[in-house]
Amino acid sequence: MIIWLTGLSGSGKTTLCRLIEKKLKSDGYTVEWFDGDRVREELNIESDFSKEGILKNNFEVIKKINLVQDSVDYIVISLITPYEEVRKHAREIFGKQYFEIYVKCDKDTLIKRDTKGLYEKAINGELDNLIGFSDEFPYEEPSNPDLIIETNLITSDEAVKKVFESLQIHF
Repeated sequence: MIIWLTGLSGSGKTTLCRLIEKKLKSDGYTVEWFDGDRVREELNIESDFSKEGILKNNFEVIKKINLVQDSVDYIVISLITPYEEVRKHAREIFGKQYFEIYVKCDKDTLIKRDTKGLYEKAINGELDNLIGFSDEFPYEEPSNPDLIIETNLITSDEAVKKVFESLQIHF
């Protein structure tokens, strides 16, 4: 099963992925975890943050997942994945094994959290390609996710519980 968390930077994807991974492992499942920053580093993908670079990176992640999916029970992905075409492609490739979670968060909360300092840089004009913040780099909200979690409205524990309930895994 592939659990794909998509959302803006700072929305809580990585936090939720780590909690989901921990819970699945404690229940005896084998789990592989992919995170956007980690994937770029580990796969050594030479891409920039242009639309083409992001698409290339995201499609490479799908290829990597396809290679390892049979060796584990769950793959949990934390990746902004701003373009619907990538998420649609992943759903086509993985079929019923694909579970998409839109980790949604309002911009005020994202700016307040600013876990990587990206929003401050964007506001100050030091960063002009922040996905979902810059008009030139929009985040295309998922049209049909399996689950929407609004991290500005619920706690991480509540969010993880919703994931497991949606997947019908004992929590």
